[in-house]
This record gives sequence, C-alpha cells and structure tokens, in this order.
Amino acid sequence: MPKFANQFEPHARIHTNPGTPEKVLYGPVFDENGTLDLEPKGKENLYDYIQSHKDSCDIKLIVDRCARGDLSALSKAQGMYGDFTTLPRTYAEALQALADAEHFFMRLPVETRAKFDHDPHKFIVSMDKPGFLEKLGVPVPNSGAEQQPPTLTTSAATAPAGEVSTD
Repeated sequence: MPKFANQFEPHARIHTNPGTPEKVLYGPVFDENGTLDLEPKGKENLYDYIQSHKDSCDIKLIVDRCARGDLSALSKAQGMYGDFTTLPRTYAEALQALADAEHFFMRLPVETRAKFDHDPHKFIVSMDKPGFLEKLGVPVPNSGAEQQPPTLTTSAATAPAGEVSTD
C-alpha cells in the first residue's frame, strides 16, 4: 500500500530572502508636456515608519486626549473649510471626471489632437498654460493692445438730450 505524504513527514526546507529593512520611495514627476515618470525620491526604514504611528494607535493616549477635551482624537479625518461642492467625492467620481475629459478630447478634430501628441493627459495639463486657446484655434482678443470701450453709433446717441431721432 503506498504511503501518502503529510505535514508530519520530513521535507526539504526552502529558504527565501527576507528582503531589506529599507524600501525605496518613488514619486511622480511630470515634465512640461504632461508626461508622467516615476523617480526614486529616497529610502525609508520600515521599522521606523511603523513606530512613527505608535502614539496615534495607543488607546491610553487617545483616551487621555479625550479626557482633556480634545474630541478631535476620535475624528477619522481632520476638518477643512472651503467650497468643495463641485469636487468629486469619491475616487470613482474622480476617475469619471478624467474619463469625461478624455472623451471630450477624443471628440476634438484630429488636427487639434495632433497638437497634443494625441495624449489627453497632455491636453489636460496644458489647459492653464498661455497659448492653450490658440492651439485649439479659438480666436483670442489681443490682450496687449489697449481696448477702447464700445461707442454708440446710433442716431439716438448723437441726438440732443430730450430729443429722439426718428430716422
């Protein structure tokens, strides 16, 4: 009768590399055209990082803060003031806003999209840069020239006060 292996039978041990106590931190870097790249930003010791949160997790310290009148110790997030009614409230809404912007970009003429290398991210990044409207082909009034206020050219404007012209 064949013998089946079980957890009590001796077996070969497999040794793995436990890794390093430091992790490399990466951060996004955008160039002037809006192209995203990741670059190493430094290193961080994992044990020190974990220990840096020990006071915020210690129940004795949290209860002590509440006893002294600091109710923010029980808050999930720090409060902020501002008009955030038009901002996305969830990650899904933020992704939807980006998808809508990409959909808008894809409906633009091919010639216009070519000015942004057919990349909707470059289009979004360049929206607040000077010359954006010219790239889209939108006529922009010359902001450097002094603009004169509009003048009335109707005959009623040239008629003496109290009289109305019936031309």
